Amino acid sequence: MIAIAIRLWGSISDMRPPEFLPGDTSLSRTRSPYLRFRVKYQWSSDVVISSSGVRLARESSPPSSVNHVLPRLHMLSAPHSPDATPTMASSRNIPHDPCNQLPCLGGKLATWVSHLHLPFTLSDYPHLLDNSHPSLLAPTRPSPEFSTMATNPIHETSSIPGVDVASKGPNYNERYAGNEFPEVYDLLGIGFGPANLAITVALLELWDQHKAAGTEPNINNACFIERHPRFSWHPGMLLPGSRMQISFLKDLATLRNPASKFTFLSYLHAHGRLPAFINRNADTPTRREYADYMAWAATRVRELGGEALRIRYGEDVVSVQSLDGGKTVTVTSRVRETNEVRIRNAKTLIIAPGGTARIPKILAPYADHPRVMHTSSYVQRAASLIKAAVESTGSSRSPSPAGSDSSRLSGLTTARALRIAVLGSGQSSAEVLLDLRSRLAGIPIEGEGPQEHQLDMIIRKGSLKPSDDSPFLHTDDKPFIATDKAFKLPSAARAWLRAEYAGTNYGVVNPRTIDALYEEVYAQKVDDAAESRPLGGVSAPDGTRVRINILSYQDTAHLSVSGSEMSNEPTFSIRLRHLLTGDEHDRGYDAIILGTGYERQSWMRLFGQGESKDVAPLSEVFGLTSLAPIRLLPVVEDEVTKPVTSLSKLDVAEAIAAKVQGSQPLTPPRSGATTPPSPAESTGSTLAEGVPPPSVRITRAYRLLPVEQHSNFTARVYVQGCAESSHGLSDTLLSVIGPRSGEVVADMVSA
Repeated sequence: MIAIAIRLWGSISDMRPPEFLPGDTSLSRTRSPYLRFRVKYQWSSDVVISSSGVRLARESSPPSSVNHVLPRLHMLSAPHSPDATPTMASSRNIPHDPCNQLPCLGGKLATWVSHLHLPFTLSDYPHLLDNSHPSLLAPTRPSPEFSTMATNPIHETSSIPGVDVASKGPNYNERYAGNEFPEVYDLLGIGFGPANLAITVALLELWDQHKAAGTEPNINNACFIERHPRFSWHPGMLLPGSRMQISFLKDLATLRNPASKFTFLSYLHAHGRLPAFINRNADTPTRREYADYMAWAATRVRELGGEALRIRYGEDVVSVQSLDGGKTVTVTSRVRETNEVRIRNAKTLIIAPGGTARIPKILAPYADHPRVMHTSSYVQRAASLIKAAVESTGSSRSPSPAGSDSSRLSGLTTARALRIAVLGSGQSSAEVLLDLRSRLAGIPIEGEGPQEHQLDMIIRKGSLKPSDDSPFLHTDDKPFIATDKAFKLPSAARAWLRAEYAGTNYGVVNPRTIDALYEEVYAQKVDDAAESRPLGGVSAPDGTRVRINILSYQDTAHLSVSGSEMSNEPTFSIRLRHLLTGDEHDRGYDAIILGTGYERQSWMRLFGQGESKDVAPLSEVFGLTSLAPIRLLPVVEDEVTKPVTSLSKLDVAEAIAAKVQGSQPLTPPRSGATTPPSPAESTGSTLAEGVPPPSVRITRAYRLLPVEQHSNFTARVYVQGCAESSHGLSDTLLSVIGPRSGEVVADMVSA
């Protein structure tokens, strides 16, 4: 229930812009005739303002925000003055107001008050209303269900009364169309995958420590924005039986705080499975169980954090900009379901976007084809891709029963054998190849011709390589020592290390998976021998035969697509070039699956969005002149990098390190990043030309530093999971997120 006390002084005809004073909301100490408000309320939902069809909304305040001035009633009645100086306090308990110097008219005041669901209307106070708005004496109250929504999508023009939108630049409506009063959060996060989940765990434990000590932390409230409708970790690769590659002890918290409530052991105990897990005699859980552990932790974080720690699912971040002279950053997002635009301000920003699927250039024009997909969406799309491939052969099919993904393939028959290509030599490619084999074995071939489906694994290497998981890789007593060493090295030396240890994570396959795949290939040879025996032999296995072919040293030189969707010939024709001999040949395929890895610079695109004269894009703050790939440079390294004049051993290592970025990670990042994709990293090409890529300074605690021209930028911006070039190969791994979260949170609260 909103309780409101209104004190009125003077005449509406002598009204001037209200002054908002920090701390004192009674505002009674003034000689001037002002219209003053005092509001006392407890937020339980968004306050909605409507004027001339534009519906505006704000985030609800942090729980400690009890007494507020009703801010910016004047916004609805006069143009914004870019020269106005804000006078509202910018503490965490008072929403930041970038333009509070506009006059307020009585008519618009009535419109505003009519949407607060108050127990009265301004018809009870007719002396406040100007005569030009008689209809406002009995305003219509909106439904309580009237909720946050921008009537116009972002980038489209909104009609805001009294505002000359055209003169305010392209970003003006983006700032006000979806959230009229953006909050100033102490911490705002983009992305809510494992990395930022670990941050919230460390933050909650920090709050517990301050509560026990009776002290006040520097960060009192936080909000995290995630594009998925719920917590989701790599949903496209949760294949049955797939296992994690790391010990369960390398979870969200154990290496930082073994007594944490958020360890994997705490999860097992909460679900009554701790004894059963011990009886497995294995320290690696299944990928599905580990995903459930993190989903459980995400739920616990929301429960324990309450209103002080908000997780906003189902939103795409549109832009990130500098506001208030660099004291805060403003983040614009759009709700995926409703197209609502939301704007939030923060003193500290942490970006953990995860990985964006890397699509080879020759396949980029066909990335949305129903029979082309990346392994990051395999589980969700595998059945539909196979059905589309079957239907493209002109085959007949019987009705498929409803149910699970695998059952959706029941009843399919194909007029000819299918041929599917899997590009990539990493863990995901190998797992997809095995799963495809089992799926295709259940699809009979009715037509004449070869009676076995073909699965081609196309790799640039000579063979599949096992992942390097030697215990000698992890000999440091503390998990951050290796990162400390890498951070202090010159760029060329770090590139050497990345090339040397690429076999731990890039373009490699777990030995168990290699064994399983080799058994399938060997079984093919047994079946061939048995079937070729003149007098017969062992009967063939049940189901349709599926042949796995591993094509080594092959590069995809060209791709062509036939025009007919219903054909007895494969749709895709790939020209393969042998990397050793240069020989080329064409092979036809009905579908293509890409295990081509991820790129991790998608967050850069947000920095260049939403340029206007009101706010500064972060690309300027950090000295980025284009969206070209960048290099994160440790603060301990020299600013100037000498051009490469000859290819030394370290130069070659840097080129190799850049090349392995295109390989599939063994432990893939969270799919479906919050930020939009950007061009893939190509450090090797810039090195070959002798020109180093643009650099952004980064600290050991993962904080980006502004260029000297923007030294007044005091807001803090952190990145996670995209700093391999500065912090070493382990930056993208799940095994470091626990200890890293403690380092980052400690740095956040140090100022």
